Amino acid sequence: MKKIIITSILSSLICVASFGQSLYRTILSHNGQLTQYNINHWTDAITDAVEGDTVYFTPGYFPGSVTITKAITLIGAGVAQTDSWWYDSEGVSALHSALLGSGISGQSTTIGQSVIIDIDETPTLTTNLLEGFKINNEISIKKSVNNLSIKRCHMSWLSGDATCSNLNLGSCRIGTLYCGFMENPYIYNCYFNDLQVQGNTLTFNNISFVDIYNAPGCTFINCIDGDGYYNEVTGGIYINCLYESDLTGNGTTYESCWQYEDGWNLSKDQLTTAGYIGNDGKVIGPLGGSAPFTLIPSQPYVSSQSVTYDAVENKLNVNITVKKGK
Repeated sequence: MKKIIITSILSSLICVASFGQSLYRTILSHNGQLTQYNINHWTDAITDAVEGDTVYFTPGYFPGSVTITKAITLIGAGVAQTDSWWYDSEGVSALHSALLGSGISGQSTTIGQSVIIDIDETPTLTTNLLEGFKINNEISIKKSVNNLSIKRCHMSWLSGDATCSNLNLGSCRIGTLYCGFMENPYIYNCYFNDLQVQGNTLTFNNISFVDIYNAPGCTFINCIDGDGYYNEVTGGIYINCLYESDLTGNGTTYESCWQYEDGWNLSKDQLTTAGYIGNDGKVIGPLGGSAPFTLIPSQPYVSSQSVTYDAVENKLNVNITVKKGK
C-alpha cells in the first residue's frame, strides 16, 4: 500500500509522536490531516506536499536523493549518538568529542545521498526547510532562496549555484562549506572541516573549523580556530576566540582571545576551568550558545499517556501529553 490516511485524532498523534517505535516512515501534514507513507514511497510525501506543508521523518535510512521544488518543511528525528561520523568516536582528541555534543541513543534520520534545493521564483521562506537529518552526500542549492534555514543537520558539504540571502545555518556538522553563494548569512554553533569562504566578508559565531581558504576581513566571535591550513586569510577580527597561529602579521586583530598549542586535546572541562569561555557565558566553539546540537525532536512527541476506566460513568479516560521539541 502506498499510503495510509489516518482519520482518528488519537492515532494521528501517536503516529507522529511515537516515531521511535516505527522506523522508516514519512508523515505528511497538510491542513491538520496526517498521511503516512511507507519507506519505498518516502519521496512521494515530498511530491504530494504543497507550499506550507510539513513532512516528518522517523529515524531510519532513506535511500537515494531528493529534490525540493517548493517551500515546504522537512523535519527528521536528528543524528543519533551511535553515529560515529557525527561523534568521531575513536582516534580523535577529547576536544573533538566535547565539541560534537551528546545526544540520544538510537538511529539517525539518514538520507542516503543528496538533497537538492531547486525552488523557482526566489521564494522567501518563513520556516526551517531542513532540520534534524544526516545527509550522506551534499546539500546543493540550485536556485536563489531567501531566508533558507538549515538546522541540526550533518552533511559532507554544502554548496550553491545561485546567490542566497540571509541563510540561517545552525548547529550543523559540515565537512566542507562553500560560501560563495551566501549573502548576509547567519552561521552559528557549527563545526567545519573546511571553510571555503571565497573572498566573502562574513561573520561566524560559536563555530569550530580546521582549514580555511580565501577569507579576507572575516569576523570570528566565540570561535575555535583549529590551525589546520590557511590560504589567503588576511585582515580578520577574532573576538573571544581560541587560536593557535598568530596572524597579526597579515592584518588580523585579536580581542579577548587565547593562544594555545595543541588545543584540540583540551576537554570541555579543561576549557571551562582554563576560562576559555565566550561572552555568552558558555564554552566557545560549537558548544556555545543556546542548546547546540540538541537532538530533541522538533516534531510533536508523546511525553506521557494513560488510559483508565471509570466504572461509575462507564467510560474510558484517555490522557495524552504531546510536546514539541526545541
